[in-house]
Amino acid sequence: MITIPRALARDLSLVFRRLGRGSASIEWIAGRDGLMIQAAGPDAAVRYHLPGARPPARFVTTVTALADGSGPVATIRPEVAKARAVPPFPTPPKRFAPVPGRLFAAWPPRARSPRGTSPRGSS
Repeated sequence: MITIPRALARDLSLVFRRLGRGSASIEWIAGRDGLMIQAAGPDAAVRYHLPGARPPARFVTTVTALADGSGPVATIRPEVAKARAVPPFPTPPKRFAPVPGRLFAAWPPRARSPRGTSPRGSS
């Protein structure tokens, strides 16, 4: 069993649903370096690291595990849903290409939110 903040569970649910077109298998790896939550889809892969030592655990769930329960904390249990095998996570490139500043200027204003705020707004 792994617990994460409910707000993080909501955000991860949105990302992983898009990644796997609603059926992503999510790998949960907990240990002394923190919690690694990752999934790979046909066109992209996502990895989230939550720092802070945790008891060792490793299991796979479907994205529906993120919708379990209510309150300020989400509890992820390996038995919540049976998941398919997780595709191997790609190896990061040795070097990243620089992103031109004009790319960010082309984003719509709602996508350019100040750090620490949600781009979803309240509309």
